[in-house]
Amino acid sequence: MRTVKDFNRFWMTVISWHWNREDFEEQWKSVMKEIGGSAPSSASDNSFYQTRFKNVILLTVPSAEGDYRVAFKTSREKRVLRYLFRPSLAVREARGFDAAASLGIPVVEYLALGEKRCCLKLVSAYIVTRFEENTESFLYFEKKPELRAELMVLLKENIVRLAKMHAAGYIHGGAHPRNFLWRRNPDGTTKTVWIDLASVRKMTRSNRKWWKYILTDLTDFAESFQLPQADLDELMAEYRKVNDLPVAYKVRTDNPYRFCRAYRT
Repeated sequence: MRTVKDFNRFWMTVISWHWNREDFEEQWKSVMKEIGGSAPSSASDNSFYQTRFKNVILLTVPSAEGDYRVAFKTSREKRVLRYLFRPSLAVREARGFDAAASLGIPVVEYLALGEKRCCLKLVSAYIVTRFEENTESFLYFEKKPELRAELMVLLKENIVRLAKMHAAGYIHGGAHPRNFLWRRNPDGTTKTVWIDLASVRKMTRSNRKWWKYILTDLTDFAESFQLPQADLDELMAEYRKVNDLPVAYKVRTDNPYRFCRAYRT
């Protein structure tokens, strides 16, 4: 099945285009019929998330296996030069999903995406993903110390995945708790899904900013949970099993919940 990485990168940055998965063809027609043939860019009754330049709506699409919901994310761009001959955030997000999935990291399925350009200028872009039902972000665990044991299981599982990404030369760029979804299955197990990977980038360790981005990812991942140092050390021990960095980390004394590079070993 073709994905966004199979398309010519140059032409994707100069013309308007659309792509959808082959098994999403009929559903895409249903989506276009429901939204009136154009990607929504402003808030509506079924808006799920809204910012100045982004709008996410939830739509129900038919399927032989049963109806399901999709998230239709649209972004509008008014900065002329920012995406001139450069891919939109929608394309970068799809590439981030591909990169993470290639490492065995569970991500949401993207089903369609496209860009609208006029005279090379990016006007808008969209990506359609399958909506993960009955999920909560990791923010659910904030200020709930009674759930720390369950939180630590999820954090250990996903810091190992973050280490795999770093070891493969990728920076997450947005490893905030809100971008990790989880749900408890009927059998008592949990499932985790990564979302919003538009900030993922490939970077070599020779890049001067490599360590800075590594530290930012680690800080974003654990900072908001106000974990004690023992738990932070436990997480870093799990991280080092996969990506044993030639840098020692400690907890900053002026902010006990923030990682920093202490010294080179």
